[in-house]
Amino acid sequence: MADRIEDGGKVEQGHGLEESPCVPDAEGVVEVDACVGTSDHVRLAARTPNAEILEGNVLTVRDWSGGALFQPRDERNARLIVSILDPLNTHPFYIGIAPANANLVQVNAFQASGIFLCLGGGASHDLMSALGAPGGPAFQAFGERSSADLPSPLPGQTLTVHYWETGQGDRACVDCHVRFALGDDRGEEMVEVRPPLRRRMPACHWRPCLLLCVPGTRIGIKQLL
Repeated sequence: MADRIEDGGKVEQGHGLEESPCVPDAEGVVEVDACVGTSDHVRLAARTPNAEILEGNVLTVRDWSGGALFQPRDERNARLIVSILDPLNTHPFYIGIAPANANLVQVNAFQASGIFLCLGGGASHDLMSALGAPGGPAFQAFGERSSADLPSPLPGQTLTVHYWETGQGDRACVDCHVRFALGDDRGEEMVEVRPPLRRRMPACHWRPCLLLCVPGTRIGIKQLL
């Protein structure tokens, strides 16, 4: 259920949940460094070969679907805010988190690992389905799909994915959390949603992630923390 933003929200998971395993190392993903496809504002950890950052910090893909993993300043408290530039009914995409070693070039990578908010497209459209169009808003978490009580975002609005950890000491004792928020054109959050997780999230170096389903889709990167 969608909630208005409030400070000190309740933790959405407990220690009683079974922990989901991390995924194996990626194959075919282009690793990037500070000089390749990045700027002071956009730091990529990895990307598919067809993904690039355009002038104005806009992520796009050529020829087929693809995406990128982002390198946050603090991997234990990461936030990515993006701006929607194209109509979602024809330019669906996924925003979420994936392990640092996720295989982005795998077909339907969102089903293999990670936690994503699926936006746009239409599941009944053959071409869009073939391209992996989500037909959202919906959550895709550890291979399971569930509805997301979120208004369909419009061009000009923003989306936020926020990952953070609580607890200290050994990472096996750390609790991991993720939330998504719809915001206005300034990035001010209006509505928050959290995925219903049946498994406990492992602390396995999560990274903000974008997966674009249709070539030519543009997503503006407003802030990466």
